[in-house]
Amino acid sequence: MTRVLIILLIIVATVIGAAGIGILLRHFIGPVLHGIVRGIQFIGAVIIELIRDLIAACFHLIVAVLTFPVIIGALALGRWEAASSMTNRIGSRFRRVGRRVGGLVTGSAAAASPKKATPRRRGKPGEFPGWKIIGQLQAGGSGAALHIAEPTAEAPPGAPDRVVIKCFDTSAGAPLGHMIRESRALEGAKKLGLIVEHDHDEQRFWYVMPFIPGTHLAEAVTAMHSDGAPLGRDELSTSLGWQRDLLAVLRDYHAAGVWHKDVKPENIITNDTGAHLVDFGLVTPLQSAMTLTTHGTEYFRDPELVRQALRGAKVSEVDGARFDIYSAGAVLYYMVEGTFPAHGNLSRFDREDGDAIRWVIRRAMADYHQRYESVEAMLADIAFLAGASDPRGLRPVDLPSFSDSTVDDAATPTAAPPLSAGSTRQRPRIEVTDWWSGAYRVRDAVPGSQPPRPDAFFAARQKREMAQAERDARRAARRARRRTSAGGVVAFLVGLLVLVGGYFMVIASVRSSLPEAVAATRPVQQALPSGFGQALIISDHPRRLDAMTQVAGQLQDGGWDFTADAAIEADFRRGLPVNGTESVDFPHLARLVMRDHDLAAAAVVRAPEDDPDGVEVVFVTPDGMKTYRLPGLAKGAGDVQSSP
Repeated sequence: MTRVLIILLIIVATVIGAAGIGILLRHFIGPVLHGIVRGIQFIGAVIIELIRDLIAACFHLIVAVLTFPVIIGALALGRWEAASSMTNRIGSRFRRVGRRVGGLVTGSAAAASPKKATPRRRGKPGEFPGWKIIGQLQAGGSGAALHIAEPTAEAPPGAPDRVVIKCFDTSAGAPLGHMIRESRALEGAKKLGLIVEHDHDEQRFWYVMPFIPGTHLAEAVTAMHSDGAPLGRDELSTSLGWQRDLLAVLRDYHAAGVWHKDVKPENIITNDTGAHLVDFGLVTPLQSAMTLTTHGTEYFRDPELVRQALRGAKVSEVDGARFDIYSAGAVLYYMVEGTFPAHGNLSRFDREDGDAIRWVIRRAMADYHQRYESVEAMLADIAFLAGASDPRGLRPVDLPSFSDSTVDDAATPTAAPPLSAGSTRQRPRIEVTDWWSGAYRVRDAVPGSQPPRPDAFFAARQKREMAQAERDARRAARRARRRTSAGGVVAFLVGLLVLVGGYFMVIASVRSSLPEAVAATRPVQQALPSGFGQALIISDHPRRLDAMTQVAGQLQDGGWDFTADAAIEADFRRGLPVNGTESVDFPHLARLVMRDHDLAAAAVVRAPEDDPDGVEVVFVTPDGMKTYRLPGLAKGAGDVQSSP
């Protein structure tokens, strides 16, 4: 019975011990090891990022050196705008690297987050009459400075509470061409109420605009597409609402007889009130007699504008409103696809946006004579899509532009009225299954005809595409996991290498900086050094009484004048640390006592740690300290004193 109880107790103790070990591993050792591994991975990742940024900085430095002669040549030829653009690009590269390094060092997430168009406090009042400067915005590509200001008592009546002042300063290198072009656009901007006032002095030209706080459309679109998935229903509705606001503003521009000419995401500010088009530096009257120029932004500038400008066409000879329509279509493509329309109206669609939205984009970016004739027509389609509960489910044939109907900005789609019972005019309705190939099927069959058959080819193709999309998604997820795993392993190895290398470097540094007493603890099998001068002999050996006499003899043979004065020995012992010759401060303190008593050397006789009956001599001179284990002082019979 006792044996059974013992076995049961052993089993219970084993189970409890195993459970305790499991709990310890799960809740203590496991998290600690996980934290250590994550810490090493973090160190490795930081080192890798710093190396990448260092390589990038070196590359940018080489580019800057190679670009410097080009900048000098551009300045010599009077191409101030090109020189300023190249200089700004070089500066932006170095600033980007600096922000990345700063984000790694400080751990700040603000370096990667979208920046709001908020002012920075500067505190330079009185720079512009009637306005108090309170902040600054990032300058654009025109070379002008953008200031945030508040009105003072000298401001025009009815001035906004906060404005933006765009200032061109020739002394700061602002291009004269930009100043002349933007000054010509002021009259058109006044008609739209876009500016408050404008003025100039001997070196500067500036104009005042209402300040619109918010986020650039490019930053908002980047945030919406950050997960790589198609836009959700709410995000798509928001994008269509922004597009509707943009087209409404362009409608007002064209009604006032001007066109914007630089519609792009960077010139659109979004906030809680909608989308707002800003920066009218390229605004041009539609009936201007000037020659058409190629100013604008790539991907959002109509290629037809470039062709007409190279041909030397006048602004009044073309319809500038259609160029704005092209840019608006490119902006809509950018919002729904999350990327630039790199191939114009031939750019491919990679996301599920709906046939109606794609058709609007295609038509807006079509050839010059085939696109929307006016912004009102495109606005009617966008307003219809924005008001629909499911824009992706609409067809191009449902859009108002197909029936030449118009809707206002807040129009919503309504269902078509049903046919009356006595109507004899019954036309079948068709559903286009593929707008690009022209495939369709009949939805409402003519009475007496056969019922519609399902489109087997379309269903099979759609099924294959869905299966392929699922395979691609799984493959992309596996690649992402492999990249993450490989990156974690590489970061761990780099971090471990850095830690191990740092450990050995610290050990080597400590060893190289240790006082000479550490090196002196290793005994040397040789005779005491020869010399001249007075040497003090002190015995700390607990068992060898003869050692002091023999050490004195060896010193005398080497030319030393030894002494064993008790008063000097007492001063010597009082000046030494508590742990005696084992202290790292012993050589320094011993030399101080030797200097006070005009001693040339000091010999301390002691017992080795590994041989209590042996003899070691710690010999201190002004040049250093060394420990000697003398062969001639081996113990002999009767030489050992018994311990009391």
